[in-house]
Amino acid sequence: MTSAVSKVAIVGSGISGAVCASTLARNGVSVTIFDSGRGPGGRMSQRREITEDGKELFFDHGAPLFVVTDKDVMALVCEWEARGLVAEWKENIGIFDCGVAKFVGFEKEGSSKKYVGLPGMNAICRAMCHEPGVEAKFGVTVGTLQWLEDKKLWLPIDMNGQPMGHFDAMVAADIYVASPRFTAVTGRPPPLDINLVPQLAVKLQEVPALSCFTLMMAFSEPLSLESSQFLSAYNIEIVLLNILDSSKGLLIQELRRFKLGLSRQQQARAFHHQAQYAKRVINQTGPQMLASSAFSNIAEELLQEFQSKFTIPRPFFMRAHRWDTAFPAIAVARDEKCLYDDSKRFAMCGDFCVSPNVEGAVLSGIGAAAKILDVLCSNRQNGVSVTIFESGRGPGGRMSQRREITEDGKELYFDHGSPLFTVTNNKDVMAFVCDWETRGLVTEWKDNFGIFDSVAAKFIDFEKEGSNKKYVGTPGMNAVCRAMCNEPGVEAKFGITVGTLQWLEEKNSWLPIGLDGQTLGEYDAVVASDKNIVSPRSTAVTGQPPPLDMTLVPDLAPKLQEVPVLSCFSLMLAFSEPLLSIPVRGFSFQNNKILSRAFCDSSKPGRSATSERWVLHSTAEYAKRVISQTGLQKLSNSILSNVAEELFLEFQRNELNIPRPIFMKAHRWGSAFPAVAVAGDEKCLWDSSKRLAICGDFCVSPNVEGAILSGMGAAAKILHIRSSV
Repeated sequence: MTSAVSKVAIVGSGISGAVCASTLARNGVSVTIFDSGRGPGGRMSQRREITEDGKELFFDHGAPLFVVTDKDVMALVCEWEARGLVAEWKENIGIFDCGVAKFVGFEKEGSSKKYVGLPGMNAICRAMCHEPGVEAKFGVTVGTLQWLEDKKLWLPIDMNGQPMGHFDAMVAADIYVASPRFTAVTGRPPPLDINLVPQLAVKLQEVPALSCFTLMMAFSEPLSLESSQFLSAYNIEIVLLNILDSSKGLLIQELRRFKLGLSRQQQARAFHHQAQYAKRVINQTGPQMLASSAFSNIAEELLQEFQSKFTIPRPFFMRAHRWDTAFPAIAVARDEKCLYDDSKRFAMCGDFCVSPNVEGAVLSGIGAAAKILDVLCSNRQNGVSVTIFESGRGPGGRMSQRREITEDGKELYFDHGSPLFTVTNNKDVMAFVCDWETRGLVTEWKDNFGIFDSVAAKFIDFEKEGSNKKYVGTPGMNAVCRAMCNEPGVEAKFGITVGTLQWLEEKNSWLPIGLDGQTLGEYDAVVASDKNIVSPRSTAVTGQPPPLDMTLVPDLAPKLQEVPVLSCFSLMLAFSEPLLSIPVRGFSFQNNKILSRAFCDSSKPGRSATSERWVLHSTAEYAKRVISQTGLQKLSNSILSNVAEELFLEFQRNELNIPRPIFMKAHRWGSAFPAVAVAGDEKCLWDSSKRLAICGDFCVSPNVEGAILSGMGAAAKILHIRSSV
């Protein structure tokens, strides 16, 4: 490798190539995509047509939708959905049997989720081709993929003989790169000489594919499929139908363009015919570019076949399109997800590797990226070994979970910090959340929430399910932190309080020392994700100066002199019976100087329902008053008991008919809500000379999302300086 940042070329900007590019770029790789078309998409392309009177029509002339079964693909889809790139298409699908001339079945909404791109199927590929670290060059046909043995690099050359740069690795996300079909279209050999990758040559001799013609039509009025007694009997509107046993082998799918986010001024429909029809036509015409007259004849034949089954008017727009490699007939790399030559860092990915659909293409792109990253990271030695030191008994912070034992020996668990979290439109945080969701670490909490006015003694507002997604960890809020602390390359040491962070100038490294004076090892960089590392509160608890001497990082000192926080007390309650007088599972208090919010912990997904458990949070005003009287030192059980009683009595005073709990305990959350954001857009505080990052909710915003963003920012700083060394 000749540079700190590896460079990878990808031929093809379909969904497989786009996913591969995005994955590589997010891992610090510079990616260039070459595509002969005018834009991205592949099987997820969208076509723009202009009618004779100048109207614009858009058709998804490839894949009409996609479904997902794989958890890794689902994580991506969740992210795309959060970014507004895809949405679930909640419509009905039917099956029409031409032999009996009627609908023989239909699939109702909910049987399997179907997704479409917004505003077109190409939206996902278009977005990924414009992500940071990705440069997409359209209208460029790669004529030759040259391997430079002396430099161990790839050199793509265009059809005019112009070299297009040197690359550490090459990904072919287009089967044409190694297919005789390329010769049929261009009159030249395929770009890849398969003798360069002899291990792959056998699988690449010829990948059989089933071709397809698409008929795009537009109607001025909605179509009424009058031949269907099935539809009228069930009063259901079919927007996607499968047509069986067509006498001429023409039609396989009809798609009404009633997708989300699309113009409904005209009825735009796309039809796919059966492969046997395409094979017959291509046998007659050859694989070369068809004349307009040939396409017109095909369009007319397809329309007539559809009209023979349904009473429909003539469309005001009609055009046929040939989809040569619509459905690969075999999967050449099903388990491996892609074809890969390690010696030359060459990967081939696409639907032809896994399965002939969008999900197969995505999986193949992920697989190719993994192969490339594995070899690039091993060459760059980019792995980072991480040790976490935590004074507590386990991970969590504001996402902690507390285990309590009742007098009769029952176990009770409470999320006594953050009761839940939400995500705004930040795609990076959403990507994490989607991954956690597919791993079973978090789930959406689908319940109703409200606002209670303590003066009026009634609920004044209700927030229905779906207004914004609320997530909880499963089986507790600490599930996410616990899982990440046990990932490969991470060693977590609990019950260890760092007393001093010593900078070794002569070794250019950090030496953390425990409160007992024991050295804890030398490290290239330090990330402090606990503000107590520089806070006087540390002295109040330990009797020693804060671990970090601020004179070591003078540029950060002004921001870290004191981070003001709003404290809070949590009250954990367990009841033998449900609180039926409360119509919601979580609510905030209005016009109350003592209580701020309450949540039913036991109603969260994945929780035990043996007893009804609630967590109440005090107001910052109340917490400030108590702490001003007691100080910052550890509170006695009697003080916490008094706080618990006071908070509970306030809960009862709101005329909610609250019985006496079977368990009650208060907890002080000293730094619940930082009052300022000390890092703003930078996400974290950073000293590059000593490789020290300080991150946490106090850097961005006082919530889980802010803490995640800050942690990501700190990691980016460390990785950036690591890759440049």
